[in-house]
Amino acid sequence: MASFLQKNRLYVTLFLGWCLLGIFSSVQYYLMEKGGDMPVTLGKAFLRQLPFYFLWACYTPFILALSNRWIHRQVSTASLLARHLPIAIAVALLQTTFQALFTYSLRTAGSKYELWDYVRGYLGSWFHFQLIIYAMVAGIGYAFTYRRFYREREARALALEKQLSDARLESLKMQLQPHFLFNTLNSISMLVRKHEDQTAIKMIAGLSDLLRFLLDSSHVQLIPLCQEIALVQKYLEIEGIRFQDRLTYSIQVDPTAEKIKVPALLLQPLVENALRHGLKEKLTGGQVQITASAQNQHLILEVQDNGIGLTENLGSASGIGLRNTRQRLETLYGESAQFHLLPAPGGGTVAQIILPTSVNHD
Repeated sequence: MASFLQKNRLYVTLFLGWCLLGIFSSVQYYLMEKGGDMPVTLGKAFLRQLPFYFLWACYTPFILALSNRWIHRQVSTASLLARHLPIAIAVALLQTTFQALFTYSLRTAGSKYELWDYVRGYLGSWFHFQLIIYAMVAGIGYAFTYRRFYREREARALALEKQLSDARLESLKMQLQPHFLFNTLNSISMLVRKHEDQTAIKMIAGLSDLLRFLLDSSHVQLIPLCQEIALVQKYLEIEGIRFQDRLTYSIQVDPTAEKIKVPALLLQPLVENALRHGLKEKLTGGQVQITASAQNQHLILEVQDNGIGLTENLGSASGIGLRNTRQRLETLYGESAQFHLLPAPGGGTVAQIILPTSVNHD
């Protein structure tokens, strides 16, 4: 019972509201007629007034259901009014006609008014009032719906902010591990001793750019794909110098996909996973290929390596970086995003992400 009330709280609240209005109207009618020429009993006052409010209590779930259905379709205000107007007129006619018929059935003996007189009188004095009631019910429904949307969006934003912070810190942790810094600085030292100054400067600049991006993007949730690719390229340049002949990489991005927004730090954990797990046993000929294409309103991102393959790589599928990636995609896109680890043709692993391009996260 408690679960039903919680799930249908809006309907229950409005039903109780109609009941209270009906009771208030009945008591008011009783007090007004009590001092008149034809006083009525309290029971007859309730009989005359409550049915009208109970009818509105029955209309209300139908009106709210229509409003909720149309608001999810994101139609314009003019379209909403055009859809509601004929239904509002029908409900107002039904309610007004019922009031006329019901009042006519309770008329006193010897009344000189016919049924048409009641119908005409109620249409003239109550029809517009029923339209106003319909608009109020629909407005209350929209208000509750937008309130719920706002709360859900706020909750998603808070969850996403936390996950983005965790992803940034995890990426920093992966890059700033002592062995990574030692190997990178050792590579720079070797380049300087060989008088390969330009390459050393390039490596230092790449490391600086990478760290600067990670530290400065604390409040960024979505970035253009071209910016994410630039970050990954800096990372691969550093790793390429450190791995030397053990690693080659290629990046292929569809020009139509470069401006599509993607979660910040989306690809870097996938590349890190390919290098640390996929190519860890490769002495030579390690390859990493990154591709991005836009197809049928979806962005397809793939990070492929030619390493030890998916069977040996299963442990990484539940690692912090990949688990964080799955959670962020679920928070941002729900069931619209897909994330797969697949065997690559000829050996190795493909990490594939499919994102909708039509979702707005502003």
